[in-house]
Amino acid sequence: MAMNPSSATFLLSLPPMRGFASVLFLVLVTAVPGFDDEELGAMARIVMVVVVLMLGTVIWGATLSGFVRDVREPRCLGDAVVLANRPRRLARVLSWASLAVVILSGLSFGLLAAAELSDVALLLSMLSFLVALPVASLLPRLSRWYADGAGRVAASPGGLQIVPARGGEDMTIPWTELGTVLPSSSPEGSLPAVRGCGLGGRVRWRPGTCAAVARWAAEGFDPTAEEARSLHLDPEWSSDPSTVRSSRADRWG
Repeated sequence: MAMNPSSATFLLSLPPMRGFASVLFLVLVTAVPGFDDEELGAMARIVMVVVVLMLGTVIWGATLSGFVRDVREPRCLGDAVVLANRPRRLARVLSWASLAVVILSGLSFGLLAAAELSDVALLLSMLSFLVALPVASLLPRLSRWYADGAGRVAASPGGLQIVPARGGEDMTIPWTELGTVLPSSSPEGSLPAVRGCGLGGRVRWRPGTCAAVARWAAEGFDPTAEEARSLHLDPEWSSDPSTVRSSRADRWG
Protein backbone atom coordinates (compact mmCIF):
# COMPACT_ATOMS: atom_id res chain seq x y z
CA MET A 1 0.00 0.00 0.00
CA ALA A 2 1.37 3.41 -0.95
CA MET A 3 2.19 5.84 1.83
CA ASN A 4 0.22 9.08 1.65
CA PRO A 5 2.00 12.45 2.04
CA SER A 6 0.66 13.05 5.55
CA SER A 7 2.08 9.73 6.76
CA ALA A 8 5.44 10.49 5.17
CA THR A 9 5.51 13.93 6.80
CA PHE A 10 4.64 12.40 10.17
CA LEU A 11 7.43 9.84 9.91
CA LEU A 12 9.96 12.46 8.86
CA SER A 13 8.91 14.64 11.80
CA LEU A 14 10.09 11.96 14.25
CA PRO A 15 13.66 12.73 15.42
CA PRO A 16 15.26 9.35 14.50
CA MET A 17 13.62 9.23 11.08
CA ARG A 18 14.32 12.82 10.13
CA GLY A 19 17.93 12.52 11.27
CA PHE A 20 18.44 9.33 9.25
CA ALA A 21 16.77 10.76 6.12
CA SER A 22 18.71 14.01 6.37
CA VAL A 23 21.98 12.13 6.66
CA LEU A 24 21.17 10.08 3.57
CA PHE A 25 20.40 13.24 1.62
CA LEU A 26 23.66 14.92 2.63
CA VAL A 27 25.58 11.80 1.60
CA LEU A 28 23.71 11.73 -1.71
CA VAL A 29 24.56 15.34 -2.52
CA THR A 30 28.21 15.23 -1.52
CA ALA A 31 29.28 11.67 -2.29
CA VAL A 32 27.56 10.85 -5.59
CA PRO A 33 29.95 11.78 -8.42
CA GLY A 34 27.23 11.90 -11.07
CA PHE A 35 27.15 15.70 -11.08
CA ASP A 36 30.73 15.78 -12.35
CA ASP A 37 30.41 12.92 -14.82
CA GLU A 38 31.50 14.27 -18.18
CA GLU A 39 29.57 11.52 -20.00
CA LEU A 40 26.23 12.91 -18.81
CA GLY A 41 24.52 15.31 -21.17
CA ALA A 42 23.07 18.68 -20.22
CA MET A 43 19.52 17.31 -19.94
CA ALA A 44 20.62 14.46 -17.68
CA ARG A 45 22.42 16.92 -15.41
CA ILE A 46 19.33 19.14 -15.23
CA VAL A 47 17.08 16.19 -14.40
CA MET A 48 19.49 15.01 -11.69
CA VAL A 49 19.64 18.47 -10.13
CA VAL A 50 15.83 18.81 -10.18
CA VAL A 51 15.36 15.38 -8.56
CA VAL A 52 17.89 16.15 -5.83
CA LEU A 53 16.33 19.55 -5.15
CA MET A 54 12.83 18.06 -4.91
CA LEU A 55 14.06 15.29 -2.63
CA GLY A 56 15.92 17.79 -0.47
CA THR A 57 12.87 20.05 -0.22
CA VAL A 58 10.68 17.21 1.08
CA ILE A 59 13.28 15.82 3.50
CA TRP A 60 14.52 19.10 4.94
CA GLY A 61 11.04 20.64 4.93
CA ALA A 62 9.80 17.84 7.20
CA THR A 63 13.03 17.86 9.20
CA LEU A 64 12.97 21.59 9.90
CA SER A 65 9.22 21.70 10.57
CA GLY A 66 9.58 19.08 13.29
CA PHE A 67 12.71 20.76 14.65
CA VAL A 68 11.18 24.24 14.75
CA ARG A 69 7.99 22.90 16.33
CA ASP A 70 9.99 21.44 19.22
CA VAL A 71 12.31 24.46 19.65
CA ARG A 72 9.76 27.24 19.16
CA GLU A 73 8.81 29.58 21.97
CA PRO A 74 6.13 30.57 22.77
CA ARG A 75 3.95 27.63 21.83
CA CYS A 76 0.21 27.20 21.56
CA LEU A 77 -1.80 25.22 24.07
CA GLY A 78 -4.93 24.40 22.15
CA ASP A 79 -6.54 27.75 21.39
CA ALA A 80 -4.43 29.52 24.03
CA VAL A 81 -0.89 30.93 23.83
CA VAL A 82 1.69 29.99 26.45
CA LEU A 83 2.82 33.03 28.46
CA ALA A 84 4.76 31.32 31.23
CA ASN A 85 6.73 28.08 31.39
CA ARG A 86 10.07 26.76 32.51
CA PRO A 87 12.80 28.50 30.46
CA ARG A 88 15.05 26.36 28.28
CA ARG A 89 17.37 28.91 26.71
CA LEU A 90 20.49 26.74 26.84
CA ALA A 91 18.71 23.76 25.27
CA ARG A 92 17.43 25.93 22.41
CA VAL A 93 20.87 27.40 21.73
CA LEU A 94 22.48 23.95 21.78
CA SER A 95 19.76 22.60 19.47
CA TRP A 96 20.31 25.29 16.83
CA ALA A 97 24.08 24.99 17.10
CA SER A 98 23.90 21.21 16.74
CA LEU A 99 21.71 21.50 13.67
CA ALA A 100 24.23 23.84 12.07
CA VAL A 101 27.08 21.44 12.90
CA VAL A 102 25.13 18.51 11.41
CA ILE A 103 24.62 20.33 8.12
CA LEU A 104 28.14 21.73 7.85
CA SER A 105 29.94 18.58 8.94
CA GLY A 106 27.74 16.37 6.76
CA LEU A 107 28.45 18.46 3.68
CA SER A 108 32.13 18.88 4.47
CA PHE A 109 32.62 15.13 5.01
CA GLY A 110 31.43 14.31 1.52
CA LEU A 111 33.50 17.09 -0.01
CA LEU A 112 36.62 16.10 1.93
CA ALA A 113 36.19 12.46 0.96
CA ALA A 114 35.78 13.37 -2.70
CA ALA A 115 38.87 15.60 -2.58
CA GLU A 116 40.88 12.85 -0.83
CA LEU A 117 42.27 15.20 1.80
CA SER A 118 43.89 14.26 5.10
CA ASP A 119 42.39 11.55 7.27
CA VAL A 120 42.52 13.89 10.28
CA ALA A 121 40.07 16.31 8.66
CA LEU A 122 37.76 13.44 7.76
CA LEU A 123 37.92 12.06 11.30
CA LEU A 124 37.13 15.45 12.87
CA SER A 125 34.23 15.96 10.49
CA MET A 126 32.86 12.50 11.27
CA LEU A 127 33.20 12.92 15.03
CA SER A 128 31.50 16.32 15.05
CA PHE A 129 28.69 14.89 12.95
CA LEU A 130 28.19 11.86 15.22
CA VAL A 131 28.09 14.07 18.31
CA ALA A 132 25.81 16.77 16.88
CA LEU A 133 23.26 14.49 15.20
CA PRO A 134 21.72 12.92 18.34
CA VAL A 135 21.77 16.31 20.09
CA ALA A 136 19.92 18.04 17.23
CA SER A 137 17.49 15.13 16.89
CA LEU A 138 16.60 14.48 20.52
CA LEU A 139 17.39 17.56 22.62
CA PRO A 140 14.55 19.82 21.30
CA ARG A 141 11.83 17.30 22.09
CA LEU A 142 13.34 16.11 25.37
CA SER A 143 13.85 19.68 26.61
CA ARG A 144 10.28 20.58 25.69
CA TRP A 145 8.94 17.52 27.52
CA TYR A 146 11.07 18.31 30.57
CA ALA A 147 10.06 21.99 30.63
CA ASP A 148 6.36 21.21 30.19
CA GLY A 149 6.56 18.91 33.18
CA ALA A 150 6.93 21.96 35.44
CA GLY A 151 3.61 23.42 34.28
CA ARG A 152 2.49 26.22 32.00
CA VAL A 153 0.31 29.32 32.00
CA ALA A 154 -1.52 30.27 28.81
CA ALA A 155 -3.84 33.10 27.79
CA SER A 156 -7.04 33.09 25.74
CA PRO A 157 -10.12 35.32 25.58
CA GLY A 158 -11.78 33.04 28.14
CA GLY A 159 -9.16 33.66 30.80
CA LEU A 160 -5.82 32.45 32.09
CA GLN A 161 -5.34 28.70 31.63
CA ILE A 162 -3.23 26.97 34.28
CA VAL A 163 -1.60 23.63 33.46
CA PRO A 164 0.09 22.41 36.66
CA ALA A 165 2.98 20.01 36.94
CA ARG A 166 2.39 16.45 35.85
CA GLY A 167 -0.46 14.85 37.73
CA GLY A 168 -2.51 17.98 38.38
CA GLU A 169 -5.80 19.08 36.83
CA ASP A 170 -6.00 21.98 34.38
CA MET A 171 -8.01 25.04 35.36
CA THR A 172 -9.07 28.30 33.72
CA ILE A 173 -9.36 31.54 35.70
CA PRO A 174 -11.55 34.21 34.05
CA TRP A 175 -9.89 37.59 33.65
CA THR A 176 -12.37 39.25 36.00
CA GLU A 177 -11.38 36.85 38.81
CA LEU A 178 -7.61 37.33 38.66
CA GLY A 179 -7.60 40.28 41.02
CA THR A 180 -4.49 42.44 41.43
CA VAL A 181 -1.48 41.23 39.46
CA LEU A 182 1.77 41.93 41.28
CA PRO A 183 5.07 42.53 39.47
CA SER A 184 7.06 39.31 39.67
CA SER A 185 9.05 37.00 37.42
CA SER A 186 6.89 33.98 38.33
CA PRO A 187 3.11 33.51 37.98
CA GLU A 188 2.76 32.35 41.58
CA GLY A 189 4.45 35.54 42.75
CA SER A 190 2.19 37.68 40.57
CA LEU A 191 -1.17 35.98 40.93
CA PRO A 192 -2.55 35.02 44.35
CA ALA A 193 -5.27 33.05 42.51
CA VAL A 194 -2.77 30.52 41.13
CA ARG A 195 -0.80 29.90 44.31
CA GLY A 196 -1.02 26.29 45.29
CA CYS A 197 -2.20 25.21 41.81
CA GLY A 198 0.83 22.98 41.34
CA LEU A 199 3.07 25.08 39.13
CA GLY A 200 6.76 24.28 39.35
CA GLY A 201 9.05 26.66 41.16
CA ARG A 202 11.03 27.49 38.00
CA VAL A 203 8.05 28.49 35.84
CA ARG A 204 8.66 32.06 34.67
CA TRP A 205 6.75 34.70 32.72
CA ARG A 206 7.92 35.33 29.20
CA PRO A 207 9.26 38.89 28.68
CA GLY A 208 6.48 41.47 28.75
CA THR A 209 3.71 39.07 29.72
CA CYS A 210 3.34 40.03 33.38
CA ALA A 211 2.56 43.67 32.54
CA ALA A 212 0.15 42.58 29.82
CA VAL A 213 -1.69 40.19 32.16
CA ALA A 214 -1.95 42.95 34.78
CA ARG A 215 -3.58 45.28 32.24
CA TRP A 216 -5.98 42.59 30.99
CA ALA A 217 -7.02 41.74 34.54
CA ALA A 218 -7.77 45.39 35.27
CA GLU A 219 -9.24 46.55 31.94
CA GLY A 220 -10.48 43.36 30.28
CA PHE A 221 -8.84 41.15 27.70
CA ASP A 222 -8.18 43.30 24.64
CA PRO A 223 -4.55 43.02 23.49
CA THR A 224 -2.97 45.98 21.79
CA ALA A 225 -1.24 45.60 18.45
CA GLU A 226 2.13 45.61 20.17
CA GLU A 227 1.06 42.93 22.66
CA ALA A 228 -0.41 40.73 19.95
CA ARG A 229 2.77 41.04 17.91
CA SER A 230 5.31 40.53 20.69
CA LEU A 231 3.39 37.75 22.45
CA HIS A 232 2.31 35.97 19.23
CA LEU A 233 -1.38 36.25 20.06
CA ASP A 234 -4.20 35.65 17.59
CA PRO A 235 -4.86 39.00 15.81
CA GLU A 236 -8.60 38.36 16.07
CA TRP A 237 -8.35 38.69 19.84
CA SER A 238 -7.59 42.41 19.53
CA SER A 239 -9.99 45.22 18.59
CA ASP A 240 -7.07 47.32 17.32
CA PRO A 241 -7.46 47.48 13.51
CA SER A 242 -3.70 47.72 13.02
CA THR A 243 -3.15 44.32 14.64
CA VAL A 244 -4.10 42.32 11.54
CA ARG A 245 -1.94 44.46 9.27
CA SER A 246 1.06 44.18 11.60
CA SER A 247 0.64 40.43 11.95
CA ARG A 248 0.45 39.92 8.19
CA ALA A 249 3.56 42.04 7.69
CA ASP A 250 5.38 40.00 10.33
CA ARG A 251 4.39 36.75 8.63
CA TRP A 252 5.67 37.97 5.27
CA GLY A 253 8.88 39.10 6.96
